[in-house]
Amino acid sequence: TSLEAMIKQEAQEDDARPVTTAQTAGLSNAAAHGMAFADLCSRFETISRVSDRSQRLKVLESLWRSLSGSDYFPFMRLIVPQLDTQRATYGLRESKIARYYIDLLGLSQTSPDAERFRHWKDPSKNSVDATHFSDVVFVVLSKRAYVSSERLSVASVNLYLDQLASVVSPDEKKSTLMTLLRATSALEQKWLIRIITKEMKMGMQHGSILAAFHPSALELYNNTNDLQYVCTKCTDPKELVVSGDARSGIFLMQPLKPMLASVVDSAKLAVLSKDERLFVEPKYDGERMMIHITNDKIMYWTRNARNYTAQYGPKYDAVLRQQLKPTVSNCILDGEFLLYDGASKRFCDFGQNRTFATSDDIDGVERWFCYCVFDIVFLNGESLVGTPLTKRRQLIKEVFDPRPTKLEAVPHTIAVSTKSILASLDDALKSGFEGIVIKVAGSHYVPGERKLKWLKLKPDHIAGMADTVDLVILGGYFGVKFGQRHVSHFLLGVWRDSEGASASDDNASFVTVCKVGSGYNENDLRELNDRLDGKWLTLPAVPSWLSGWVPAKDDLPDVWIHPKDSAVMEVFGYSFTETTKFALGHTIRFPRCHRLRHDKGLGDATTLSQLQDIVRASGTFQRKAEAMDDLVLVSRKKKDARREQALTKQLMPERLFARVAASLVVTDPGTVPRTSSLFSGFEFCILHAAADRDNRQELEKTLIESGAIVSANPTALTSLLLASDGSSAKVQNWIREATTNHDTMARRFACLDVARISWVRECLDAGQVLPLAPRHMVFTSPALRAKFDAALDHFEDPYFEDATFAGLSKSLQCATRPLHARISNTELASLRRQ
Repeated sequence: TSLEAMIKQEAQEDDARPVTTAQTAGLSNAAAHGMAFADLCSRFETISRVSDRSQRLKVLESLWRSLSGSDYFPFMRLIVPQLDTQRATYGLRESKIARYYIDLLGLSQTSPDAERFRHWKDPSKNSVDATHFSDVVFVVLSKRAYVSSERLSVASVNLYLDQLASVVSPDEKKSTLMTLLRATSALEQKWLIRIITKEMKMGMQHGSILAAFHPSALELYNNTNDLQYVCTKCTDPKELVVSGDARSGIFLMQPLKPMLASVVDSAKLAVLSKDERLFVEPKYDGERMMIHITNDKIMYWTRNARNYTAQYGPKYDAVLRQQLKPTVSNCILDGEFLLYDGASKRFCDFGQNRTFATSDDIDGVERWFCYCVFDIVFLNGESLVGTPLTKRRQLIKEVFDPRPTKLEAVPHTIAVSTKSILASLDDALKSGFEGIVIKVAGSHYVPGERKLKWLKLKPDHIAGMADTVDLVILGGYFGVKFGQRHVSHFLLGVWRDSEGASASDDNASFVTVCKVGSGYNENDLRELNDRLDGKWLTLPAVPSWLSGWVPAKDDLPDVWIHPKDSAVMEVFGYSFTETTKFALGHTIRFPRCHRLRHDKGLGDATTLSQLQDIVRASGTFQRKAEAMDDLVLVSRKKKDARREQALTKQLMPERLFARVAASLVVTDPGTVPRTSSLFSGFEFCILHAAADRDNRQELEKTLIESGAIVSANPTALTSLLLASDGSSAKVQNWIREATTNHDTMARRFACLDVARISWVRECLDAGQVLPLAPRHMVFTSPALRAKFDAALDHFEDPYFEDATFAGLSKSLQCATRPLHARISNTELASLRRQ
């Protein structure tokens, strides 16, 4: 193809191409042409699998050493694709890639693989434990991917990605994807998808990667947003000639990472209000924009270093030129870019900015752009990042003449106490702002950093409802949370008590209130999913108990649940607001789960009439500064502490080391490094390990290395019990109890099934968690037996999975088993007559 010819020509005529900054620095592109993309993917895979940060850094450092003297940029734009601002966006997300791959692979729309692509987040459609769409692509393509005899180089892949980003039509994009499909392995495809979606998931943030590359790399990137400049600057001691202040690394017409605000911390807020002079500004719901201005040019850069000059310049450049003072030769302003509606006299939603920019509407007639400036970082050739905020705000007045609803300086007040901060928040909300930003008056501007000198306070950081409410789960939405695919968000509602004697009546009606997706930790979510497992329903329409609710597409749950089979969740939020999205007519602003109410049943939950009373009470509920300590301020420290505590419990659960004999204590997880996440989220209990073939200590170590928790005794959180066979007394006692006292055991333990240890070895050999089959089981509970009957025939051949050599071999071995059901002589005679 023409692109392949281009690749060969580039490799052969490297010296003849236009000079780039890398070549100016004397760097060679030979490494990008010489290294196979497959080799780079192998390094990615290694980094993602090791749990030790130092080992990840060693892999990166070995890569940097192998590229010494070469241009690092072709590699860096694949390692941290989210930082590459030179390549245009692909216009591809998981759902669109899924549709393209179904077409390119010639899959039937109803085939299991097509279902896997379309519903990759739904664990019922995938036996593979996927936390990213690329994992499903890898599993599907592993069975069918064509591998070219000529491996693609890093340079070739970059050219293909350039082409993928430049073409517009679906046919052109599919053509490029098909070329890549034919020329890459399943592993390469996995990492290509991650590069395209810009979600590498290697367990390293871009800051750590840049810091490993060069001590100054992160600061340079925050100051310039130019990854190629960073790669060149860090490998070339010579100064590049760019207009700006070279001492601070701030350059005109090059994107700059804006300074960011941290979520407010109640303890920090109290200290700041006591020890520091604070400015309080309204927080606009606009688009963060840094505008670079010179005598002959204006450029617009978003917070993610996207150049929107072509979109916004035609309708806004004239305003800047008119209002800019003649003493200003160049500057860089920081602020919020908004769209103002003259009829309603308010700012429009942020999402309308780009729609208006590309429309034929004349600016200034009905709607127009407004830039609200809250900072300045560069003025007349000098960087101001080291200048205190107080001085920078004074300089804003010397740059332009304000023009209401066109070009404004963001107003600010001085906070003298916590009370005044809360009052400012109330005033901001009443004026239509989304919150406030609190800034230390003497703070310097630190590009790209969330320093505790800027704090943001929004209503979702404060519990302002008059009371919490106990809502019933009515539906679920699939998602990835805490590294697992499951139902992660929930549709909540209340019983319409005016239409029935009891909430548990068959004809009871319920009213939808809100969706919740935060507030619970990993253990809460796992416990809730376990409790509701097997009770979710897939329905073609809104169920009868929600009659009258017409949800929008985004609000339609993936699965439903009958209220009588459901659970109760205690919810709190900032306030109630009117809406047409939910049947109540109101919804909770910024709802969060306070706790799961295991002690409450359907009849104990909040009813519609009770909720209406709470809505009315919340309308007059006044927050008092004296009750500041009673308000729930989201503390980053508290959240981090909870997350650390949950992780510690998962890695070293207390129940494993207490109340058991020393001979039964399992391997200490703290002494075993994790090398993979194969069994992440699983808790195993080894009932019996035969000494002649299964070393218990080695097995425990292997499971912990693969991300599992190993308990000495079965617990309410145990995912699966393991045994070499059923010969030991402990296994036999378990089977007897699980059979004769099934209901009691099922209430005490999450799992009653006992699998053979050989299943673990099969999973390790396959590199994925394999579905259980009857041949793997020492003991099978009635619930699992029903699942086997629905998925497997008598010979353990799955109804819905592709046949494999190993699977057919196992099925043929099962063919010698006697059939469980015998046909009677009468039935046989009837069949003969027919």
